[in-house]
Amino acid sequence: MSLLRRTSPTPEKRSVSYQDVWGSGGDWESYKTQASMTHVAVYACARLISSKVAGCPIEVFRELGDGTAEKVRSQPIFRAPFRRETPGEWKYRAVNSLVLRGNTYGLPLRGPNLTDAALTAFPSQVAWLQPDLVTVNDAQYPDVGATYHYRAMGPLSDSEIIHMATFVEPGSVRGLSPIGQFRKVYEAGLAAQQYGSDWFDTGGQPSGVLETDQALDDVEANTLRKRWTELRQGGGIAVLGQGAKYKGIQVSPNESQFLETQRFSISQVARIFGVPPEMIGGDAGNSLTYANREQRAIDFVTFTLAPYITALEEHFTRLIPAPYFVKLNTEQLLAGDLKSRLEARAIGIASHQLTPTEARFEEGKRPLTPEQLTELAAVPITITPNGKLKSTSASTGDTAEPGAAA
Repeated sequence: MSLLRRTSPTPEKRSVSYQDVWGSGGDWESYKTQASMTHVAVYACARLISSKVAGCPIEVFRELGDGTAEKVRSQPIFRAPFRRETPGEWKYRAVNSLVLRGNTYGLPLRGPNLTDAALTAFPSQVAWLQPDLVTVNDAQYPDVGATYHYRAMGPLSDSEIIHMATFVEPGSVRGLSPIGQFRKVYEAGLAAQQYGSDWFDTGGQPSGVLETDQALDDVEANTLRKRWTELRQGGGIAVLGQGAKYKGIQVSPNESQFLETQRFSISQVARIFGVPPEMIGGDAGNSLTYANREQRAIDFVTFTLAPYITALEEHFTRLIPAPYFVKLNTEQLLAGDLKSRLEARAIGIASHQLTPTEARFEEGKRPLTPEQLTELAAVPITITPNGKLKSTSASTGDTAEPGAAA
């Protein structure tokens, strides 16, 4: 069944509706998501999650008969997912919609030159749709499957459109939107942010006071104020007369930036998105510390990114035929410092979990050449199974760990 359906040639006449102006959806987030993105914390959370997940390479595996799997070359759909979009941009769009709206909709496209029935059953590209232009009818779900409309296309069944969702309630196919669920939090944060900006733009209070010990009537006061304002704007030298003196009004940072309100708002938004507040410049509000950078990265991937990574893996797997499946490689997100990585590789080699060639590949290096192997063979150093250096005695050929008794 073709997705590119046409509507009736004689369209129905009707009055202009809300959907004609704002697009379909009809809920608060449909026209407030862009406004919420002006909130620093919302933008920071969306950028952080989307960029980190988009940076995870897509890897394709083939399941073998013995229950194991082998890594294979990536499928064409993941190398050229849509027009000139790079795989990273394509993933970013999908995750960004999922983060902000709780839903991502995609239109599967099939290449015109595909003739193999096994291939034409799967899309050659996927275009992510603007979520405000997609309507979902799931009023009778699960008794009746949900149907979708996108612009003039529809109704589309759930097999004709890609729909990823997070935080889905029973009896519905649509995910809960963080923007819609916590609108009051965003509105309060935006109000504080706007108030802080207006404080300076419109003068929340006078920037200073002109003082004089002489009596002034209204005309003289207005003349003095006008003269001072013109001199300040023109950058000239102020000559006021009448004993007038200027005294600037200093505002403390706490008052001018409303720091406490801003900190609270950032922390609230970070909790909504599951992002540690300190990762977007907020205050954690507790004494939790991390033993090392690696443990912090593990927690971030486990508690923040995992729902989005899982959603992408499951839906991307549906885009390719069995027995192939997709995994997102999160190794670069968990990569520690050089010393920690080398120690981990050493343990893997010593315990026969890795070969030297595999370890070098994970570091982005080619296999050792015969010349390099000869050079390394002359180096009297080996590695113990726990990753510690083991020195070799030049005189006896015996080995001992550094610091051990002779």
